Amino acid sequence: MCRIAGGFATDLKDKIKQIAYALRNGGENEARFYFDQNFALSHNRLAIIDLSHNADQPVQNERFVLCFNGEIYNYKEIARDLELDDKFKNSDTLVLLAAYSKWGKSCLDKLDGMFAFCIYDKFEKSIFLARDRLGVKPLYYYFKDDKFIFASELKAFFAYDNFDKSIDQTAFSHYLNSGYMPGEQSIFKFIKKLPPAHFLEFSNVKKELKITKYYDLRSKFNTKKSVDLTKFENELENSIISRTISDVEFSSFLSGGLDSSVTATVLAKNGFKFKTISIGFESDKFNESDYAAAVAKNLGLEHINYTLTPKIAKDIILQLPSVYDEPFGDSSAIPTLFLCQKARSLSKVALSSDGGDEINFGYARYDLNYQRYKFYKKFSFLKHIFLNLPYPLLKKAFELNSKTLGVDRYYRIKDSFKTNKFMELYALEFRHFKNDEAKLLGISNEPNLSEFELENEYESMSFSDISTYLSDDIFVKTDRAAMSVSLEVREPLLSYKFVDFMIKADPNLRKNKALFKAYLLKHLPKELVMRPKMGFALPIEEWFHTDLGYLLDEYLTNQDFFDKQYILNLVQDFRDKKRVNFAKIWHILLFLMWKKRWNI
Repeated sequence: MCRIAGGFATDLKDKIKQIAYALRNGGENEARFYFDQNFALSHNRLAIIDLSHNADQPVQNERFVLCFNGEIYNYKEIARDLELDDKFKNSDTLVLLAAYSKWGKSCLDKLDGMFAFCIYDKFEKSIFLARDRLGVKPLYYYFKDDKFIFASELKAFFAYDNFDKSIDQTAFSHYLNSGYMPGEQSIFKFIKKLPPAHFLEFSNVKKELKITKYYDLRSKFNTKKSVDLTKFENELENSIISRTISDVEFSSFLSGGLDSSVTATVLAKNGFKFKTISIGFESDKFNESDYAAAVAKNLGLEHINYTLTPKIAKDIILQLPSVYDEPFGDSSAIPTLFLCQKARSLSKVALSSDGGDEINFGYARYDLNYQRYKFYKKFSFLKHIFLNLPYPLLKKAFELNSKTLGVDRYYRIKDSFKTNKFMELYALEFRHFKNDEAKLLGISNEPNLSEFELENEYESMSFSDISTYLSDDIFVKTDRAAMSVSLEVREPLLSYKFVDFMIKADPNLRKNKALFKAYLLKHLPKELVMRPKMGFALPIEEWFHTDLGYLLDEYLTNQDFFDKQYILNLVQDFRDKKRVNFAKIWHILLFLMWKKRWNI
């Protein structure tokens, strides 16, 4: 695991070392560089596979120079296909360079791993950038005024400094609503993300840029077949075990939920020895750590639990704008960063289990939106009545109390009657501000997920979440937290072969994680498997009503970026314990903290 940066710019050579320094937490080993005319390349290495200097980067042959962030888990298989000699047997880096040299961009079809890499062509003076199929590893690029610069994180561009810092209004609007930057957009207008499953070709001679998709997720949903349980178990175990290849020890995150329990169970069943770690809270309402400990005990694993207190949370929150170098509003970044900091004291590699909800229809919102959609279709003939019902009458019509139907949900229900398309309804899950609020805050657009509409509603939500929420929220959350402490976090449930297998399975077998539950019931007590899902929830509202309330005064009540009276009213309503969607406050707070940290 590493951090990379480079590109073409007349002043890049002079600044590449300070760029590498800005990315130093992503690779605790020595930074190394490559230069050629007005081209520069930097690599910060965290040695995991092949700890020797043989895998130091940038690495080159007669024509190509490689700078690589990530892991190629099937590199030994590729080395055999290429008939490489023994010097390649321990290095996925050297195998990747050989694969590109032999097959060119078609090598991407053969890679199983998480990666973002650059190939510099010395002859053509061109760059080839590629990102893994699901977008586990990040890659940004900037192309303006004859400059082409790429990097693993935005902090590299802050270190370079000589770039256009205009805010992307569309990305900003999406962030306020959803809490993350969508698709190829970053917070800055001229800095883009290379999308997952894409490669980029840039010629410095022609000053031309071309981006191409090499893997089509949508097509995988179009092929359906029944699932052989033995085949499922083999694919599951192969995916998880493949992520253990390493020359250092690893630990595994264990929440006690189904996904992390599956990972731990597969590895324990196959004789792996490792520690499991979890995060707990002082509030029993949010504490799932007892389940994690029980799973570990049943599997005979050493388990460590850490308690996230309000005092620790305060320290973590103050670190967020530096760790997440563009606005990021997923509050579960707090326990994630704390977990990564603790995991790093145990090992250089940790296994997460992200993606299980997306491929298994695991989120509660899937059932909720499907039932809501059926309701709206059934009563569509009453649409004109519902659209004109005032708040008290709509609440009475749904026979819901004020805790269940707050003003925000009232507007969501009314908006839901304005569409007859399922994914337009699902997009409301990622819209926190109603129209009058959006106007006050400068929100110019709403989340649009219509491109992910499929025949099956559950598959549509899964397709959308894998394509957007997983890559732009979940992976960002985990990657930045891990890299801030030089920890490599792997995703054992997401080998592309296993993801393809699950997507092609009968949707009915994926609802409520039926396949995962069937596997776990063979190895764990029923009470640890058949229990309600909790998710990575945390008592953040409790904290801001007590220990952390001062942050609202420090950043929100004295700000002048947003409409001042609206923000004051929002904060006061929260303090008066009126029903307030706390995500609104959190997204605004984190944006203002980021703006101050990076002097934007």
